[in-house]
Amino acid sequence: MEVLIDDRQFNVSQEDLNGLRKGDRKIFENIFSEYYERLVRFAEGYVFDHQVSEDVVQDFFVWLWENRKSLLLRTSLKTYFFTAVRNRCFDYLKSRKVKDKYRLMCIQAVINISDEEIDNSHSLQQLREAIDKLPPEMSKVFKARYYKQLKIEEVAAELEISVSTVKTQLARGKRKLRVLIPDCALLFLL
Repeated sequence: MEVLIDDRQFNVSQEDLNGLRKGDRKIFENIFSEYYERLVRFAEGYVFDHQVSEDVVQDFFVWLWENRKSLLLRTSLKTYFFTAVRNRCFDYLKSRKVKDKYRLMCIQAVINISDEEIDNSHSLQQLREAIDKLPPEMSKVFKARYYKQLKIEEVAAELEISVSTVKTQLARGKRKLRVLIPDCALLFLL
């Protein structure tokens, strides 16, 4: 299998690439050293997290080592590496989509919490008292969902009600809580 390269900017020769395919660790280490920092900075432009960027690039180099024998480049090495890392960043972002929405809500809630609220836990106490004031069944749903951190399906099973009833109770409860404690920043976490 032939490895093609038309990028001499990074000092990686055709001979080096063939050595990589044969398992030469020194050549692999040189290629890693040549590209690693540039690829991490590039990945940070997509994932905005240095540690995640390093993980993405390291995963790429692990994949490169494991698949070195079948490596066939039809573009420059630089283009191949940067395209592969970009695609891995996209995969990472797709896998984090749901979690990022939750993290964004948490960050917004924390930004809205004053230092005083954090110090005296007044907002948390307000929230607990308001949940206790909800109708009994709604309060049970909230406590199971947020105190016990059960999934919606688990709440339904534990309380022997349907999943749609749990969702309805949660939605109605959130509306009631917003009326009971409109200034509580912790409501954004629900």
